[in-house]
Amino acid sequence: MKKRGFCSSEEKIMQKDSKITFRMASGRDELAVMNVLGKAFHWKRNSERWENERKSFLSSPGAWRLLFLDGRVAGTVHIRKSWLKVGRGKLLKGDVGGVAALPEYQGQGLGTLIMQDAMEWMKKERYDLSRLGGLVRFYSRFGYKRFPRRYVEFSVGQSARAGASVVEEAEIPIPKDQLQKIRLYDPRKDFSSYARLHASFSQPYNASWIVPDKGGKNKNPTGERDPMRLVFEENGKILAYLFAVELDQEYSEFEGRITIGDVGYDRRKPHAFEFLIKHINNLALARGIKRITARMPFDPEIIEILSSMPIRFQCIETHGGKSSNMLRIIHLQSLFQRLIPELRQRIGHLKDLKGDAVVEIQTERDAVQLMLQRGTLDVVDGRKPRIHLKIGEFCLLQMILGLLSVEETPSFPKIAKNDPNAGTILRALFPRKPVASTGWC
Repeated sequence: MKKRGFCSSEEKIMQKDSKITFRMASGRDELAVMNVLGKAFHWKRNSERWENERKSFLSSPGAWRLLFLDGRVAGTVHIRKSWLKVGRGKLLKGDVGGVAALPEYQGQGLGTLIMQDAMEWMKKERYDLSRLGGLVRFYSRFGYKRFPRRYVEFSVGQSARAGASVVEEAEIPIPKDQLQKIRLYDPRKDFSSYARLHASFSQPYNASWIVPDKGGKNKNPTGERDPMRLVFEENGKILAYLFAVELDQEYSEFEGRITIGDVGYDRRKPHAFEFLIKHINNLALARGIKRITARMPFDPEIIEILSSMPIRFQCIETHGGKSSNMLRIIHLQSLFQRLIPELRQRIGHLKDLKGDAVVEIQTERDAVQLMLQRGTLDVVDGRKPRIHLKIGEFCLLQMILGLLSVEETPSFPKIAKNDPNAGTILRALFPRKPVASTGWC
């Protein structure tokens, strides 16, 4: 466990006379933070990984929370703030990473203290949910649930049997006039166009991440162009983008040597997306890379476009094993408060229901009440519920994101049978929805 940078479930809590405090980091903590991360994860000082993490820290030091032991920085955690769109609502999510402790203190409970503090801090700051990737046996202690990942995998340059013949899946031809429309993304001049296209493309999908107003400019202030961040421009207008990275190796099943993290296109011009996919396939082929992974929605329109090309792909949903993608709800009341605009839209057609209705949703750790009254909805407290939905947080998270409808949960049939109006209300509140493949995984 030491090489992972945090403590195991068998750890012992630090001695009671040790003085432990926490605070958010600033740029002045650079050396102390890099000392912890470098030693915990065995990064060589000034190596490429070291420099990348150092630059990442300096770009947003306020996203790090530090544990001080007797005045010395002995532990770290990174909490990246982002917003997820759920219909007309949006949820505040904290991505947790960089959980690390100095080697001399590992096995003494610092990992537990860091995570407990992170949970308390996020709840105080009204984060709605949190995501991380890591060891299930450690992070499940803090309420995190194993959650699936979705990605599309492209196989490049394979041989395929067609009857008695064997054909090679080689370069996909792109007309010269179309190839000339593909260029590198320029963050200085293209960010506004990218942000608008991202918002338009992701509008149908729940759980898509919301681009910050100046995210592109802040992320890349030098304007340096990345050879794997591409746009398709026609008549001076960007019609599609494909943002990928080329890794030095395959780090996991969902991180191929080329990993596409974000795609989008003008729905009226699907050819722009098609040519970008063909181009990235050809780039991989030229580099001898056999596998591309991509975070794309499992959308029939997208699958149809991919199916029209001579490229091998599969849509994969994986739940991990001992190490997994994990989610948890941080603040249930805040979460439903932020969902009110979307939930009101969903129950708008229920104005003819007789009387008011209080819906209580109870998970393993918390409960929330929703008041439906004259076609509107609000979060309330201390009311006598007419409808009581007892549900595990794993299922509730899927329902919130739209991966699961309430009708598919174990408790729904009995509720609907006993009270048909309750069934109608719950169906309206929690339907299945198209879901993005980024943000939550």
